[in-house]
Amino acid sequence: MREVISMLLGCALLLGSLCRCKSAPLIASTVQNTPSSIASNMANPEPDDANSIAVPVEWVLYQARGYAFGFYHPASWTVVAEATDQVALTGSYGEQFQLALFQAQCGVGSEDFAQEEVLDCLGSRGNQAAGARLLSQDLVWEQHKLLYTFTYVVASAASQATSRQFMLVTALADGRMAVGLYQAPVLGPKTERDIEAVMASLRPGKIALQRVTPTPQPTPTELAGLEPRITLAPEATMQPAVAPDEWTMSICDGCGITILHPPEWEILQEESDHNLWRTRGSGLVVIGVGASPCKLADADAEQALACLVSARIAQTDPNSEFIPLDEGNEQTVSGTIYWLAYRSSTPEDQRPLAGLVFYRLLEDHRLVTVEYINAAGAPDPAEQAELLLVAQGVRLAEGQRVTPTPSPVPSATPTPYSTPTIEWLEPLMPVFSR
Repeated sequence: MREVISMLLGCALLLGSLCRCKSAPLIASTVQNTPSSIASNMANPEPDDANSIAVPVEWVLYQARGYAFGFYHPASWTVVAEATDQVALTGSYGEQFQLALFQAQCGVGSEDFAQEEVLDCLGSRGNQAAGARLLSQDLVWEQHKLLYTFTYVVASAASQATSRQFMLVTALADGRMAVGLYQAPVLGPKTERDIEAVMASLRPGKIALQRVTPTPQPTPTELAGLEPRITLAPEATMQPAVAPDEWTMSICDGCGITILHPPEWEILQEESDHNLWRTRGSGLVVIGVGASPCKLADADAEQALACLVSARIAQTDPNSEFIPLDEGNEQTVSGTIYWLAYRSSTPEDQRPLAGLVFYRLLEDHRLVTVEYINAAGAPDPAEQAELLLVAQGVRLAEGQRVTPTPSPVPSATPTPYSTPTIEWLEPLMPVFSR
């Protein structure tokens, strides 16, 4: 176990030739601290309260042999190996957590190096590990403790192709540091916060901490930017839907919309606000309507798209992993249609799911959503073109339908936008610091 963590740290000190990587902004939901707040915390960190730790009430205490160290962890974790200065635990979904103590490296705990230099050094050494590629690195303050965090994707023959590693390093007294390594097929934002809390609870010696339950955060009851009207504007007119003659017309009674779709689609479930369909093959499509979480009428297209992407991420279970891959918008006869391609996984079902979702504002200011999901992969260009036509063809009532004018030169089914490149092993993402 210790060798696994040591491999991530490397064999030599690399402060003389640090790997400098440019920062790039990522999705807002993945950022816990803004650069200004980091600078403030770095300059004037709050004093560490060594007598209390905020962890969930159901978490349990692990105390190492010989009282070398101790920490709190989720009750579902089980100890599988331990020694004086290291321990390994596993969870109910096959996740693994290993923690070991080392002599400080890369300037961890020293005031002679800038924190960004320490972060880059640790990231550079960890990036040398065989089969692991650095996706992101970050500086995090968790309960007054500074954590150096690194996310890797693992693609070696001995592990799953989409497995994630989350490495955390924190300074200890007497020139030592603690290194935690979490590995699982899925790494959601809630899991990251839990692992950071585990590392923040680590103390050398015998643990005598007062445990307090974290204060639950208030849940927003309103979303800013909701379209105020749900009634059809008198001047609104609906253009005929463009769809092939052989397509079928279906009505979502609870939704109050008419849907044009390929004849081979099979209805699986009808609800008051959405229908679930099976497309050809193993793909599923959910078509529904509801209040828009973003301002779309007369809105800037880029800002509207960014809001829709953030809203879609916020809908995801925090235990799950949601990775946006590509996004854009199309100007059509039915108005602006926004789209997002993504990949997601859950701890229970670790298969990567391909997703492609289209958004369009209806005349009554409700948002229609056409979302495709498939464990077998992303839709091909022909399916993408069909999904865009379906999103264009949704109407508030049974309306006219026109057949697309055939092109004088036979051509393949048009692709509605530049086809998203969906790879199950993500390309190297820009390294960033909060």
